[in-house]
Amino acid sequence: MPRPIPGPTTGGARGAKHARDQMAEDRKLLHLEQELSANKEYLQSIIQDNESAIEELRAANEEIQSSNEELQSTNEELETAKEELQSTNEELTTVNEELQNRNLELTQVNDDITNLLVSANLPIIMLGNDLRIRRFTPHAEKMFNLIATDVGRSIIDINLNPKTPDIGSLITDVIDSVTPKEIEVKDNNGRWYSIWIRPYRTTDNKIDGAVIAFVDIDRIKQAEERLKAHTEQLEEVIEERTRMLRNSTRMAAIGETAGMVGHDLRNPLQTIINTIHLATESMKSGETPQNSRIEKTLETIREQADFMNKIVSDLQDYARQPKPSFVEYDLQGLIDDTRSSISIPTTVEVSTSFEPGFPKLTVDPNLLRRAFTNIIANALQAMPDGGQLKIKAWKNKELATISFQDTGKGIPEDVKAKIFNPLFTTRDKGVGLGLAVAKQLIESHHGDIKVSSKVGEGTTFTVEI
Repeated sequence: MPRPIPGPTTGGARGAKHARDQMAEDRKLLHLEQELSANKEYLQSIIQDNESAIEELRAANEEIQSSNEELQSTNEELETAKEELQSTNEELTTVNEELQNRNLELTQVNDDITNLLVSANLPIIMLGNDLRIRRFTPHAEKMFNLIATDVGRSIIDINLNPKTPDIGSLITDVIDSVTPKEIEVKDNNGRWYSIWIRPYRTTDNKIDGAVIAFVDIDRIKQAEERLKAHTEQLEEVIEERTRMLRNSTRMAAIGETAGMVGHDLRNPLQTIINTIHLATESMKSGETPQNSRIEKTLETIREQADFMNKIVSDLQDYARQPKPSFVEYDLQGLIDDTRSSISIPTTVEVSTSFEPGFPKLTVDPNLLRRAFTNIIANALQAMPDGGQLKIKAWKNKELATISFQDTGKGIPEDVKAKIFNPLFTTRDKGVGLGLAVAKQLIESHHGDIKVSSKVGEGTTFTVEI
């Protein structure tokens, strides 16, 4: 649209206004150009910074790539190291298992040693080369009053009982010479010990101290003393048996003679006894004083004939070896029969007692009656002034026991040892065969006879069959 032509009046005003607008527009343009230039410079700066950052990023990328390559190489090395570690770990696991097994073995060995030392019924002390205590058993602890703090102390400083002279020198000699030693000592209570000193050997066969064991040999010593005493007794018995052997020929001759004498005397003695019996019966039919005196005389003759008959019986019994004929027999009845066949003084009280349910025994009643007769006769002779004779019988397991207990004078020890010897007697009357025959007859029953006596109190013969 055409711009209107200003008038003269208004034209100046409009021109001034236009000039002002033009100037404002120019200033705006100038401002815009300045802003554009500033923005251009800013953008140029940003582009330069961006290019610089791109360069830096490019350099960083190159470094990252290089680092990535290094990391890949490191990763490969780590993989290799991981495999090596796994292998090492497997080896360590194996070694650990072996160590655990070794540890278990060592623990078991230690437990075994501990139990061995505790269970060993010996006082044992282990020492080092310096003679200091390493270990001791509970028995050593009890015997020597040791405590835990004694470990490490020298054995020389310990108050040992039994005391051993020069114990240090002995142990040192054992360690140096590797030669065990044994010594016997007695403690303060008189008890004997054997001290064993042995070198302490390690697993590589080195000597690293000593081991001391205290062995109680008191019983052995006592046994040696008893053995020595028994040996002496045996020598005495041998001497006695030798003397008896020397007399065996004489005894055999006595036995043979006794058999002949018994046979020759038995018949006339029996005739005398029968005649006395008939004469006595004849005397009883008359009541004259003369007959009474004759009766007493005949009774005396009968008693002497009976005594002679007993001597002959003892000689014959001892001369021949008894051969029992075993039958089942009532022992109480046998004892009663024996009592009734013996003339018992009125001053002697005889009593018998049997265990309830005492069984019958398999014996030869005739031989056993002879044996019991001799034992009872011996008891009666031991009580000339009267007394008591107690006969008891009981069963003990497989043995039957019969005891004859009198209240006589008793038997001295020196006499008791010979009481069963044939032809031994302490009495004025008799030949000393009664108890010897009794012993022989009882032994023919596989039995035994024992005697116990106390002078002034009495004697007990015990028969076991």
